[in-house]
Amino acid sequence: MKTGIIDIGSNTIHLTIFKYESDGSFKALLDDKIFAGLAKYASANALSPDGADTLCESLRYFSGVAQNLGVTDVRAFATASLRGLTNKAAILSRAKEETGLDIEAIDGEEEARLSFLGARHYTSLTDALAADIGGASTELISVRNGEAVAFDVRPEGCLSLRVKYIKGLAAKKSEIAQIRKAIGVLFDAAPKQFFADAVSLCGIGGTARAASKLARAMGLLSGPPNGLPVAVLRKMTGLMADKDPKILDFAEKVIPERFFSVLPGMMILKELAKRTAAETIIIGKGGVREGYLIDRIMVGTSE
Repeated sequence: MKTGIIDIGSNTIHLTIFKYESDGSFKALLDDKIFAGLAKYASANALSPDGADTLCESLRYFSGVAQNLGVTDVRAFATASLRGLTNKAAILSRAKEETGLDIEAIDGEEEARLSFLGARHYTSLTDALAADIGGASTELISVRNGEAVAFDVRPEGCLSLRVKYIKGLAAKKSEIAQIRKAIGVLFDAAPKQFFADAVSLCGIGGTARAASKLARAMGLLSGPPNGLPVAVLRKMTGLMADKDPKILDFAEKVIPERFFSVLPGMMILKELAKRTAAETIIIGKGGVREGYLIDRIMVGTSE
């Protein structure tokens, strides 16, 4: 059985085509993405007509990709990109009319739950803080004895921080200081239990994976692909903040779709590592799309 899942984020829109079996196993056959940057089209908590055009064009493209591959079951969901918009209903209605897709706008806690389900499929976590750093929000999952026991949604992500505080291509020292302060305030407001009892930190999603990929490309990391030492993260953050044109050009080539937002994302990871006293960040392989597959599509298919 095959299905296509479109994940509409504030930064990127992804299509993953999965093949899954009745025994609960699955694998990704294709992973494609468009750097849509929907967050930049949002003003006064509403998506602009240009943003709606970008969304519908992306959905039509991905529907065509799935159709060309013989995949007829295509689902779409949206996270912080759409869920808090004042014109969400109109956007969902237009997308349905123009593309035939019913977009499910999931709330923050549900996104966190699905992200954990997807990560747990690949990564064993015991007592940990898991964090999914999105474009416009950061989902925290408190894990105890391998199970998610609490969720918290922080209303800032790597792209929203970038748009709010960094005006040029490279961040100024004063802008970095503003982001650092904003991140501190962001997590000061989170429940203390998420940090106090965690013995490890797991980064879920594209931001954490981009940081790990960049570290490897820079020659700062050579160990297992599922771990990012915090010392390496600190060094990378410093290199990106120094505004060396060679470093910035290199990063843009390695992670072009994440280059715009990776520095605030790494700063979030660094702050979470400090609060959990983690020395190495576990880089989760799966995430919200895998969780959506497991929870929304594969449930009830096992024999």
